[in-house]
Amino acid sequence: MKRDMRFFLAKGMIVMASSMWHIKSKTKHMKYLLLSILALISFIINAQTGPGGIGNADGSDGQPELFLWLLPDSLVLTDADDVLTWNDFSGKNQDLTAVSATSPVFKNAALNGHNYLEFSKSNNRIVKNPFDMPTEAVAVFMVLKTSTNAQAGVLSYNGLGAENNYLFLEPGAFKTYIDGSANNSGQAINNDSWNVFSHQWRNSDGRLLMHLNGSEVYSTTHRSGVSLFENGSLAIGGEQDGVDAGYTADQAFEGDIAEIIMFGSSMKQAQRTVVENYLAQKYGLDANLSFDYYLPEDGSYVKGLTGMGKESDGTTILESDGLVVSQNGDFNNGDYVFAAHDGTVNAVNSSPGVLYAEVEAAWLRDWYVDKTGAVNVKLAFDLGEGINGDYPANIDDYRLLYKLNQGDDYDTISVAGRGVQNGDQIYFAVNDGDFNDGYYTLGTVDQTNSPLEGVAGRTWYTLITGNWNDWEVWTLDPSGALPNNPEKLTPTTSPTANADKVVVLTGKTVTVAANNKIHSSLKVDGRLDLQGTSGHSFGKISGRGRILLSGDNFPLGDATDFITKGQGEGTVEYYGSGFELNTSREYYNLVVDMDNSSSRLTLLNDYVINGELRIK
Repeated sequence: MKRDMRFFLAKGMIVMASSMWHIKSKTKHMKYLLLSILALISFIINAQTGPGGIGNADGSDGQPELFLWLLPDSLVLTDADDVLTWNDFSGKNQDLTAVSATSPVFKNAALNGHNYLEFSKSNNRIVKNPFDMPTEAVAVFMVLKTSTNAQAGVLSYNGLGAENNYLFLEPGAFKTYIDGSANNSGQAINNDSWNVFSHQWRNSDGRLLMHLNGSEVYSTTHRSGVSLFENGSLAIGGEQDGVDAGYTADQAFEGDIAEIIMFGSSMKQAQRTVVENYLAQKYGLDANLSFDYYLPEDGSYVKGLTGMGKESDGTTILESDGLVVSQNGDFNNGDYVFAAHDGTVNAVNSSPGVLYAEVEAAWLRDWYVDKTGAVNVKLAFDLGEGINGDYPANIDDYRLLYKLNQGDDYDTISVAGRGVQNGDQIYFAVNDGDFNDGYYTLGTVDQTNSPLEGVAGRTWYTLITGNWNDWEVWTLDPSGALPNNPEKLTPTTSPTANADKVVVLTGKTVTVAANNKIHSSLKVDGRLDLQGTSGHSFGKISGRGRILLSGDNFPLGDATDFITKGQGEGTVEYYGSGFELNTSREYYNLVVDMDNSSSRLTLLNDYVINGELRIK
């Protein structure tokens, strides 16, 4: 590329620029990559949480996309009633319907206190037509009990001209049909017992996996490169030989089904394990599991049950109604952490049972945490989700509380560090030696200045251009025109720093010379020069201005507004003498303006630019 040409991406038009934009691959052979600039469709941030905390309706935040979630407990029926509608809780509203002659039958609170559906009629089935079917990858989970019927059609999906496009057939040896082609696993699941069954297929390599009660019973490749039919007909309980047609009595499923889940993404095996453990615990089938990762001291601690773990294909994160657990090193294949609570409505307990009187208050809700393996973690408490609160203040006053047994007093856990993440989460880094099975909650030694509900914080606006740590730069006046900082504070020295919002107004430039600026939100309509500093975290990043960086150090936080077309449409500018870009990033506009023609940026990960790329 010739120097001094420009590179723009604007509504699909690309003009190349600057020979000094150096792009290097991560492979051993260091093959050069082209920089792919892709426009993304905006996504829903608060998508519905899936079963066991896995998945959501749009596949955002790295979660598998949830296409179907059928819960018998959602049905308000009397025992032995016909089930004419089975509501979908995936967020895609794919409710299944039936007629009374062939409908499944409702069984009330008959499996560990939960409902299930009995498939006992001739030609029984319940159908959704059309059904929004994933086409490239499918993962199905079922809690079911099957009879020894010779040709039971458990799940059947057809499209026009695409018979047996996706079919589970149980003829004594479980068969999978993909695009009309059968694969016989040789495995029987019709043992007249309740089982947690999972089935995964993806077209990228044809991988087909079956698990029964957490144990892999079958693994092969089948129909690689094939895509499933879109918007066909889905039937549960019978095999269709046409689109919602051609049902015959000898191909009807005979047995019971308690819950059905369908994902449309290739799942990590740790995610599969979490979903299987969630289902087994819920329906009292955990004794069937090859390995039960959650054994609570108190059996009532099953609300919000979810887990995180690691297998060879990746890791997960745990989020349970206010508790967030993430790995923090020494995380190996087969390591897991599970957690749940007992449904206690959270509030502040001003007289908790504690070993140390310095703890003034604690959350009323606690979580039982069960770990497997040697794991260093971050245990975080989300004030917004957990107690409908605001933001942590004076984080050194918060304590991580622990007890081994329900009747014990809380002890204070030694932590390797603490901080704020995502704006309203106070976290504690806990090393493996201090991290044990038991009950955890959040406490404070100063409920006045570091309340467990958090504080609302204040909003800082730029009064003049200058250095972040200069108090004269900041005002509490929203217009940014009048000085209003009587205590001579900065966002960093503010007593409510973690809860505070920061706004860099149009026409002002603020330069940051120190690391670890942590606040609830950042709005940049002017210019914020972070230089080479790092460790910054903001719950939300927005604005239409410019963030300047001389290193791969874009701050943490939800930057959806800043990077999305039609919202902030902000700009990031890289400058300086050159550095490596190791982290995958997404920006709206990116400007590269290095010191001189010998400066070099080395791209070592994927970038997505939704607006323009300009290289000076």
